[in-house]
Amino acid sequence: MEDLKKAYKRAVILGLALMGGVLAAAGFVELAVSKQVPFPHPAPISRDQAELTVYFLLVVSGAVFFVIKYLQQHYLQGSLMFMPDDRQATEAELSTAKLLTLLIVVVMSYLLCEVPMIFGLVLFFLTDGNALYFYIFMVMSLLFFAFYFPRYRQWEVWMREKKADPDA
Repeated sequence: MEDLKKAYKRAVILGLALMGGVLAAAGFVELAVSKQVPFPHPAPISRDQAELTVYFLLVVSGAVFFVIKYLQQHYLQGSLMFMPDDRQATEAELSTAKLLTLLIVVVMSYLLCEVPMIFGLVLFFLTDGNALYFYIFMVMSLLFFAFYFPRYRQWEVWMREKKADPDA
């Protein structure tokens, strides 16, 4: 269980760093809005195109929310991703494979949680600095992080279930 705590701490630190990246992007947007950072002009897309693009990207971002859930269920309910070749692997090898699976799933989830913020940043550039679009997608991204941030109790339960599962 000590290894589980270490892996969980790493996952939390990585998650906080990536959320910090979202906030850093917000800082950049604020600098660009206040004209402290040079910004290209004019907007590459029209207002009508921007609105249509926003709606499309909102739908895609909503789909990403469910893709994260599906990927987590798929990889955590199935067999281990990094199962040692030898089925007679030691308990330590199995434990390492389980932790690696958890960490890979968390990293995948984190990266997908950032997708809405990236959409918002792209829209910010395409619409000549309309910060509202960025902030809508940034909040969506932070909500994804809050929803999918790993809980230690969930990790403990999953590790116990995989221990009892003969196929794990």
